[in-house]
Amino acid sequence: MKSTRLLLPVALAALFLPAIATVAKDETPAPPVGLGVTVYVTIEYFDPIRFERMRYGLMTGDELILATLRDSATEQARFAGYAGTVIVLAENAKPPAEATVLRLTWNGNAVGADVTQAGKSKYLGVVNRLPISYHPDFMRMQRSIDTAGVPNARRDAALRAEVQMDLFQALQYLVRYQKGLTPRD
Repeated sequence: MKSTRLLLPVALAALFLPAIATVAKDETPAPPVGLGVTVYVTIEYFDPIRFERMRYGLMTGDELILATLRDSATEQARFAGYAGTVIVLAENAKPPAEATVLRLTWNGNAVGADVTQAGKSKYLGVVNRLPISYHPDFMRMQRSIDTAGVPNARRDAALRAEVQMDLFQALQYLVRYQKGLTPRD
């Protein structure tokens, strides 16, 4: 009699345990597509004359926007919480096929960001809406502007800080988008 009492629960467990394990396995959320992958950053602009005047340093004549993006990409990804690699492409370079591409677009006074992932594009929003004081590394950025000296050097340092803030904000929007959130969630 005691063996049949034990046999019945064991038999029921053997029947239903695989179904319970399958349900539990199906309920675990899949990681969002693209988290931690390599993202390629490109730039675009609609007013070439204005953009060309803005992008070059007044002190040295060096190109500041792409250089700043390249130099600070890893740091801005860390600040934004982006787990993947960020590669800034040259102006006319094409990203690999099927790559995740984050495009920063200068249009007048606004800088917008959009992402192309698995062949689908999504506009993320305007990334130059907030002042640089919202950046996690604001104190260092402000010091570089304050110690720049002459007005032309201050303008170049301010442009570098703004570009770093734009990339930081775009990467934050990308992280939120990949988690299924809107940029302001």
